[in-house]
Amino acid sequence: MKPEISLKFEAWRKALHGSHDGTWDEEALFSSQFGQELIRTNELRFRFEEDTMGDEVISFYRDLGVRKEFFTGPDFYDRWMLFTPLEADKDPDGPVKYPLVFWNHGGGNAIETDEFSVHFSQMAGKEKFILVMLQDTRWEQVDKKIDEVASLYPVDFERIYVAGYSQGGQATHSALLRIPHRLAAAAPCGAEIFQQWDHLDVRYTVPELLSLRHHFVPTMEMTGVCEFLTFLPVNHYRPIVMNPPEEGAAITTYNVPGHDRDKDPTNPPGKRADKPFPPEGSDAEAADRWKLSRLNLRMFVQNCVPRDEDTCLRYRNTPDDTLHHKLGFYGDEETIKVIGGVPHYFTDIRSTEGMLAFRYCGIENFPHWPSPYLAELTWDFLRRFRRDSVTGKIVEDAYRP
Repeated sequence: MKPEISLKFEAWRKALHGSHDGTWDEEALFSSQFGQELIRTNELRFRFEEDTMGDEVISFYRDLGVRKEFFTGPDFYDRWMLFTPLEADKDPDGPVKYPLVFWNHGGGNAIETDEFSVHFSQMAGKEKFILVMLQDTRWEQVDKKIDEVASLYPVDFERIYVAGYSQGGQATHSALLRIPHRLAAAAPCGAEIFQQWDHLDVRYTVPELLSLRHHFVPTMEMTGVCEFLTFLPVNHYRPIVMNPPEEGAAITTYNVPGHDRDKDPTNPPGKRADKPFPPEGSDAEAADRWKLSRLNLRMFVQNCVPRDEDTCLRYRNTPDDTLHHKLGFYGDEETIKVIGGVPHYFTDIRSTEGMLAFRYCGIENFPHWPSPYLAELTWDFLRRFRRDSVTGKIVEDAYRP
């Protein structure tokens, strides 16, 4: 690595030390193929993030068959990036329609941080979709940008997808609850399996919950098994693990000029969004059942049969049953895939009508950060679905460019 990239890498690596629950084996992760891909992904970020519209970046994307555009406005939070296949017509009435994917950045990040932390932008040319990355990830902006992008390029309105990680996962969940009728599938990753309020601490209303249930949006979630936010296992409540920051640690390795986090419209004023906790005075058993109740809220809005709490609780004591022990719940189809040398625990749950409704992926020995394979794995899920323009119903019909 060049010296300046090595300094950024070291700051980011130290920041990861604060993003796990105390069980992360750093050496094992970084010595795996998964870890090497994670390093490569972030080296690209460190290399390009300070001049993301420079000749080197534009050439990098051109070689991948991608056109990149960067739109700005009077405010820092008006900024957004657009990635399209090179051959896409700059004509909204063009003969070839393209799926539209939104990627929502993590809390406090500039979009430059997320651009290379996930691979969506690098996949747009090969997979033939349009990608949008907004600095302001509120659901109203997603709703607005759908139509704005469709005024520039030929968008397939049957295939609109939203995904994100951490706060971006919460923002994705907000869009999922507020505009489900516009979406074909969603991937709110690195976030709670279900939370009753959004990233601005605005509670979801009963009509919004029922609207998602009515419109039905297939959903995938992906988190690390050892995240400091203790999402997993779903059958066991643990408090958030607050690790003291190391000197020199930094998730954001480039402070983009004009980025004022105190004015960030995607956070509540002066703080991060609230985290859910079990009712005060809950004993261990009650806290675990409370955590499972949020899984079953997810099952409710996804039109799935609720998971049996007693069955899930028994997995706390079955370490040899690896997938169930790690995730804390069961699905209709389950598998363990070793990707890049790291076990990934997948469970699929079908709706009462038999359609794939919910997929969860837990990544072994991984802290709170987007997986280097997140884009590929979530795109494989998202692309399976479209919302029929005549019936308004979700159809399992895989997109093939």
